[in-house]
Amino acid sequence: MILRRVTQHVKDQNWFAVGIDFFIVVIGVFIGIQVANWNEGRASKLDYLQALDRAEAEISENIAFIDSEAKAIGSSLSIARAGFDALLSCSEEADAVQKINAAMVEIRGTRSVQTRAAAIIELTTNPALLSEQTERVRKRFSDLRFYQELASTTSDRFEPVAFKVWPTDLPTLAIQPAERFKTRWLGIEYEVPRYALALGVSIEEACTDNGLLKWFHSWESWQTSVLVLNEKLRSEYQETHTMLQELKS
Repeated sequence: MILRRVTQHVKDQNWFAVGIDFFIVVIGVFIGIQVANWNEGRASKLDYLQALDRAEAEISENIAFIDSEAKAIGSSLSIARAGFDALLSCSEEADAVQKINAAMVEIRGTRSVQTRAAAIIELTTNPALLSEQTERVRKRFSDLRFYQELASTTSDRFEPVAFKVWPTDLPTLAIQPAERFKTRWLGIEYEVPRYALALGVSIEEACTDNGLLKWFHSWESWQTSVLVLNEKLRSEYQETHTMLQELKS
């Protein structure tokens, strides 16, 4: 329609009408671009808000998980340290063997730093989401991701040390008949037979087994480190969660 009108006006040499038509076209294109930009901006803002919601949910899950792990690790450390102290002292107390055997149930496995990071990775790598962030917000997400990766790298590097000494190779230990073992892991409850390790010699002999002492020491050192790493992560999560609440208010 506009093209035919412009063509006719040119033929009629009605330059004023040509100018009006040209102006209308330019204004139309300009408005179209502005509307497209506005729609794109609204979409980017919506994507950003949804990303913040995902981050908030992820952080809440991580904080709850860390709190649960802190209780579990704290309980295991308490039992393991009681057994380790009895072993180190070559204790002759009546319940010393019981304490050591109970400790070995706890130190058969380790707990590591395990938190979710998908939402924070998205907020620190997606250019569109980064463009929506202020310098303060961008730094907070960046700091959180730094400590997430530091904790994960530390876990990957040092956790295997806890099993540098393989307990089943220690001559002072014996394997007990299987007992039913019920636990919950990754949200799944299960029950399996487990063959517990126990002292196979007297405490007087066991307390001189350097391999057994190193196993206890490595496990205790690593699990204590996990508590520290998780506590640092929790403070970073909490600070980020507080910031997200401020952004939404």
